[in-house]
Amino acid sequence: MNISKCLLIFLSFYTSISFAALNQWSQPSLIGTGSNIDVAVSGNGNVAVCTFSNAGNVYTASSTNQGQSWTIYPSIEIGTAGTIALSNDGSSAYVAFISGNHVIVGYSQDYGASYLHLTLFDFLHPSSFPSIATTPDGTQAFIAFRENNTSKLFSLYSANNGLSWINQTEIGLGTTPKICTNSTADKIYVTWVDGSNIMTAFSSNQGINWTNVTTVATGSSSSIAVSTDGNQVNLTWSDVGGNNTYSAYSKDNGQTWIQTSVGPGAAPSIAASSNDAIVVNVRQNNNTHDLDSSVSFTKGAAWMSFPDSAPPPAGTQPIVSLTSDGSLGIRVWIQGSNVFSAFSNFAPPLTTSLNASGKQKKYHSAFQKDIVNELSWTAIPQAAAYRVYRDGMQNMIFQGAANTYNDHGRKQNATTTYYLTWLDMYNQESPPTTVNLP
Repeated sequence: MNISKCLLIFLSFYTSISFAALNQWSQPSLIGTGSNIDVAVSGNGNVAVCTFSNAGNVYTASSTNQGQSWTIYPSIEIGTAGTIALSNDGSSAYVAFISGNHVIVGYSQDYGASYLHLTLFDFLHPSSFPSIATTPDGTQAFIAFRENNTSKLFSLYSANNGLSWINQTEIGLGTTPKICTNSTADKIYVTWVDGSNIMTAFSSNQGINWTNVTTVATGSSSSIAVSTDGNQVNLTWSDVGGNNTYSAYSKDNGQTWIQTSVGPGAAPSIAASSNDAIVVNVRQNNNTHDLDSSVSFTKGAAWMSFPDSAPPPAGTQPIVSLTSDGSLGIRVWIQGSNVFSAFSNFAPPLTTSLNASGKQKKYHSAFQKDIVNELSWTAIPQAAAYRVYRDGMQNMIFQGAANTYNDHGRKQNATTTYYLTWLDMYNQESPPTTVNLP
């Protein structure tokens, strides 16, 4: 057998197994020294980009291995980091930050290594708390920020990769706005804090007008995420004391919200897969000083605790980002003066086993005799591949798309035990089905 081909098969199998087995956050990886962090992972999961501040400068860093290692690029500008947004393939990156009390947006086509242009907003009025979002193709972008002198929140829209910005519109009064958009830029949502009220607003015309301005709850430190089609939006916040985290979702453009409790913690961040099938919430636990995480497989209607590495890391200001299908999540946070990251798979566990059977056959010819154990199983529509193991789960003898397998060269009437499983699109493996032959 070709050695390189054999090695490739082994490496593909090893990667699949290790990724599927990761049902908790990975061990932390150090990004660098900094504060004021944000992270975005591309929709296809090929790249993650984070932004942070250090020694009065704004930096970006990228990772192409799920955040296990990072490349830090030269400083963008003097200032304080804000937020980052990526296109689906990661080729377009927007970074919004504060420099000299003014909002600046940078646009990059190389994962933040360099910036084609930097755009300064409203140099006459000091501003803060920028938040940026982009569409999957990266051509359209939205920004929300606060004008410091009046506490008014404004939004702007760009249809040319951030080269120019239009539709400057007042949203409301408050602080820390967070903005998100669906794939076609016709359903845009903003959340912010006004005093002790968690506020939301909706726009269907690129921010020209904002409607459905709603007080969702009392609390602090909100975060928001929207599905690709824009039909559901997920919101999270902590109570005023920072003891508990809550979530709510809306299916009517933010007119009404259904609220649920997530768990203890403060400063939460929320992210969702493209269809909201997977929603992830991360936060800092002010009682234990550790990071807590929860995941919902019911579009935010119910939450379950998601395990961390042992021991769970201490830290503050956690931020989470998900790929479009939810197969990869990246979390960043601050511990002391350092910025760390971790990754995980958030796919729901498989519970359905294969319906399988088998039989032993003898084949005779003038030149050859063969005993074959023939296995077959009912195809599962959502299966990405099937596996067959022989006499133990450590001995995989088949992986592929077919729903039959013939094991040649067996001994007549010698008992062989097979274990059959299937894999989903996240490389998760089902419980095994046992077939004993003959």
